[in-house]
Amino acid sequence: MKLSSNLPRLLATAALFLSVLSCSENLDSSGVCSVLCPVIGGDVKNITIDAVVVGYRPGKEEGTVGSLILGLYDPAGKLHVVGHSSGLRAAEKRALVERLEPYETGKRGHGDPSRWKSEKDLEWIELRPELVVEVTFDHASGGRIRHGTKILRWRDDKAPEACALSQMDA
Repeated sequence: MKLSSNLPRLLATAALFLSVLSCSENLDSSGVCSVLCPVIGGDVKNITIDAVVVGYRPGKEEGTVGSLILGLYDPAGKLHVVGHSSGLRAAEKRALVERLEPYETGKRGHGDPSRWKSEKDLEWIELRPELVVEVTFDHASGGRIRHGTKILRWRDDKAPEACALSQMDA
């Protein structure tokens, strides 16, 4: 496709982006994405799901959790990793180590290399799939959460097996 055929779309996107930024200083990435992604062809979900906590990545600081690894069950009962949630507050990062320790299986591994920092170590610690969290996110594609995942609350009232992969289709 030629640049000239995309130019009107690019200019409209740039104008919209500038108007959005000028309207609100406090607009977060999910707000910008919800406005811009439909214009530029992104896949916006902006939905809430319940997910199983299948593991975690240690934080940069000793004795902290960096992110939770999230999974969902397919109809055959197989658990699939669909993404992770970081953005934890400092106090949460420390408190989660104690909360998650009883669920550790003793297995550790390394994730696929980061798309952004290939030298980054993506060690993860596996957990028994017994904990459920409610999360929201603003972008998903290919059956994976890609951006903007936030933990809303722990779901002690929800069975892990009830966290279905079909939620990603909503």
